[in-house]
Amino acid sequence: MSTSRFLSVSLLLLGTVSAEEKLSNFAPAPYRAGPWVLSTRGEIWPKPQIQQSSSSFFSINPDTFQFKLGPELIECEIVQTALPRFFERVFPKFSTNSRTPKQELTNAIDQEYLGGLDHVRVELVGTRANCETHPYFGMIESYNITIGGGDKNVITSESVWGLLKGLESFSQLVYSSSFPSQINETTIQDYPRFPHRGFMVDSSRHFLQMKMLKQTLDILEMNKINVFHWHLVDDQSFPYQSMKFPNLSLLGAYQPYTHTYSPTDVEEIIEFARLRGIRVIPEFDTPGHTQSWELGQPGVLTQCYTDDGHPDGSKGPMDPSNESLFDFLTDLFQELSAVFPDNYVHLGGDEVDTSCWESNPHITEFMAHLNITGEYRKLESYHVERVLGIVDHLAKKSTPIVWEEVFDNGDNISKDTLVHATKAGFRVLLSSPFYLNRIAYGTDWVDMYKACIWGEWVDSVNLVTRAWPRGCAFAERFWSDSSVKDEAKAAPRLQEQECRMLQRGYRVNPIVGPNFCPVDWDSIL
Repeated sequence: MSTSRFLSVSLLLLGTVSAEEKLSNFAPAPYRAGPWVLSTRGEIWPKPQIQQSSSSFFSINPDTFQFKLGPELIECEIVQTALPRFFERVFPKFSTNSRTPKQELTNAIDQEYLGGLDHVRVELVGTRANCETHPYFGMIESYNITIGGGDKNVITSESVWGLLKGLESFSQLVYSSSFPSQINETTIQDYPRFPHRGFMVDSSRHFLQMKMLKQTLDILEMNKINVFHWHLVDDQSFPYQSMKFPNLSLLGAYQPYTHTYSPTDVEEIIEFARLRGIRVIPEFDTPGHTQSWELGQPGVLTQCYTDDGHPDGSKGPMDPSNESLFDFLTDLFQELSAVFPDNYVHLGGDEVDTSCWESNPHITEFMAHLNITGEYRKLESYHVERVLGIVDHLAKKSTPIVWEEVFDNGDNISKDTLVHATKAGFRVLLSSPFYLNRIAYGTDWVDMYKACIWGEWVDSVNLVTRAWPRGCAFAERFWSDSSVKDEAKAAPRLQEQECRMLQRGYRVNPIVGPNFCPVDWDSIL
């Protein structure tokens, strides 16, 4: 990873913002009364591939509406457990819209009112239809929606994962400017642009509460993100409770009893994500970013030396000359392979400071034995290739993911390896333009619209507010067609998505300037 992990913060003093800085292409008249951006009503985020809607609409009432499942879904856990969740999203509890009697609504706009919508059918269709239980890379996520009255109200997909995406889109079609809520006559054909749409959270720099991790997973589902990249450990702390090596968290966590993730916690996060069609990919970075490992597993790091050849008491990256290191890593990754069901594991491999290796006489001797004297990036490659070999020989087939430096160093890595880089025939994950921990004054979401969130200045208090709705921007770029990139057209829909998440109880930040959301603030705060 060639881009620094540290925050880049822009600070502007109140009162020093120029008129030009206030102006926005979303605000043709920012000095008039009212919001800068007029929110849409019943528009889907991310924007579907194909959608046709009319101004004709149905009313939809929580007292009468229900989802009706096809017989093939009666025992399908993923969909069965999803229905109560999506019912609450269709009728968000923190909305504060006025209640208008149904008859008054009918009389006021009789020409476009099509009557009440009392149900929508949810069905698995097609020759590949399957009630799957665990999300995976390349899973089918396409879906169709028809809202046309009578028996023409249906959400269909070839997979349960597509049905989850369809249910989310249906929940967003419903808008609540009055009571009962409304939904327009609509047909949708939708599918993702990219199969891997990930969101990385760093829970090592600051320990993140289980509640906030679950809120993050809920929001990921609302934005059709399907990978939770969990950066569990780093230099500062080792909060993952290993069953084979309990001292790693007992001595390496900030606090071993309150700031760790137990096996039950990890299982709970994986299950919470699974039911939402989200894969959990853990990252255990080596050989760098490992200072906290040494506290519970002495000897895994390199001893640093002074210029006159004496140990100085500090430690550097992992010590590749120590063969027992790789025995330890073999046992640890065997455990991780059993704990995390996904077939991908992130091995890091970034930002290795070689100065400690350069000072250590045992490392110098080891490198001479390998015939790589003075070539410390080749020593790093040696370590990475050994770890890749460990993963390759696990009982469960696991595909490694590495940061760009591993590729840049010319390591001997398989073409199956997923790299945070481009070209050269490797499958690629692109992260560098989507660092959500970078904040700036104003509508900075447009930079994302054209993600990772590193945790130095992100904790349980500001995780959701820092990431959302800014993260919605990259969510749409990853899902929607490549032609969907007009910020001015996106802004009103993004404003609605902001209000939608607030109405569902998530404390997200303002996103497109001065505005108003019909939210019961006394209940949400």
